[in-house]
Amino acid sequence: MKQRFIILTLLLLPTILFGQKKYKFEYKDRLINQPSSYTTEIDSSNLAINKNNLTFQILDYEKEPLPFAEIIIDSFGKKDTLFLLNESGFISTTLPSGTFSITINGMNYTSSLVIDSFELKGNTKATIKTSLSKSNDSQITLIRSVRKLEKIEIEKIIYDLSNNREDNELIKNKTCIISFEI
Repeated sequence: MKQRFIILTLLLLPTILFGQKKYKFEYKDRLINQPSSYTTEIDSSNLAINKNNLTFQILDYEKEPLPFAEIIIDSFGKKDTLFLLNESGFISTTLPSGTFSITINGMNYTSSLVIDSFELKGNTKATIKTSLSKSNDSQITLIRSVRKLEKIEIEKIIYDLSNNREDNELIKNKTCIISFEI
């Protein structure tokens, strides 16, 4: 028994004296940008001749209204800019019939959502509902781990963090800790 204690003490002594770094492995990777999306609804109605009502509903990736978005409507080189300044996420404008290129920008969201060749035909009401995703361009994550991680485990952590999910099992069970750099 005494011999076992001495052997165990000799084996553990360096760890006790010099300490052991809990998180031995480090991985650095960029978060993944999530794509923005949109849907359109066209309603033929009895508006004035050659007038179209175009309504935007700008939402973020969590389906919450996104105030302070910028909407640029380009028709044959003539650009009109709308700024969404209210908290409801809605803005409306009247346009003539034609084909438009529409760009939607939101601060801290993916670079832009571009809708090319959006066509409005006479006397219609159109609604464009957007879902702008969070921009992860400047987000780099540092993963510290108690054990060596497989490539698929790192990819899963990056995917989960990119989608604002911190319920990854490796994070929850404290196998990994995460820090972010900007």
